[in-house]
Amino acid sequence: MEQQVRIHIPGTVMSVGFTNDEFVASQIAPQVRVPKNKFDYYEFTKTRFDIPSLQRAPRADFKRLDIGISLQNGACTQYGAEELIDDSERRDYENDIDLEMEKSEDLTDRTLLDYEKRVADLLRSTTNLTNNQTLSGTSQFNDYSNSDPVSVFKTARNTIHKAVAKKARVGLMGYQVFETLREHPALKDHFKYTSSASITAEMMARFFELDRIIVGGALYNTAKEGQTPVLDYVWGKDIIVAYVNPAPARFRPSLAYTFWTPVKGQRRVIEMYREEKKTSDVIRAHEETTEHLIHGKCGYLIKNAIA
Repeated sequence: MEQQVRIHIPGTVMSVGFTNDEFVASQIAPQVRVPKNKFDYYEFTKTRFDIPSLQRAPRADFKRLDIGISLQNGACTQYGAEELIDDSERRDYENDIDLEMEKSEDLTDRTLLDYEKRVADLLRSTTNLTNNQTLSGTSQFNDYSNSDPVSVFKTARNTIHKAVAKKARVGLMGYQVFETLREHPALKDHFKYTSSASITAEMMARFFELDRIIVGGALYNTAKEGQTPVLDYVWGKDIIVAYVNPAPARFRPSLAYTFWTPVKGQRRVIEMYREEKKTSDVIRAHEETTEHLIHGKCGYLIKNAIA
């Protein structure tokens, strides 16, 4: 007989504060709390750049303007997973809480990997980021003799600014791209007289006139269930240059947002219940969230940056 589901408080506290340096999705799609599962958010239009006549004659009405947004509807989706803790497993641990926390951490890690992949799929699509270019052959950054990353990043920055009048702040790239680009002669020559250390993400950001370079190092299994695992990088060989709002909110422009609504008062909750027929306790992690492209013109996608 199943017992009542209860919140696992230590696991929930750990899960909400859990960090993994390989996961970067929330840095390119900042998190915004919404009060309910269904919510409204705003997409910005170009009417905010209109220059109407604001001149007013005595006793005439003032010109009334629209903020330049269109109202959109969204809804959070429930995501979650469970793991069993068989009674026999507990005998291998000195304290029950250690095993429960280990399972909670694993579930959190799996949940965040799923989120990472969803955001990557959203933003690595040329359908969603219509300002893009695909590199090939000698233009790819692994061709150290012919490629011109400075020009490519400049095009990305200027395209974003021309489209939304915002300065690109962030560059996100897969781990392989970062490791290749940091060895590019254009960067190494620039820093050879100022630093003997390896080129860091901070140095690369300054070089490309961005606030931050984010390196996505998460791996996922591309093979079908039951097949031999084949690991690949979630962010692949692409680069995303973007304006990411430093103060995320539903009414502020940005490339993308992650909306979430509390589950039992928490960003993410860890629960536990008994399944006696399996002589096991069940640990569950779940959350209610969704990712939305807010303004695709706030981003520029560089596909196949390396071969």
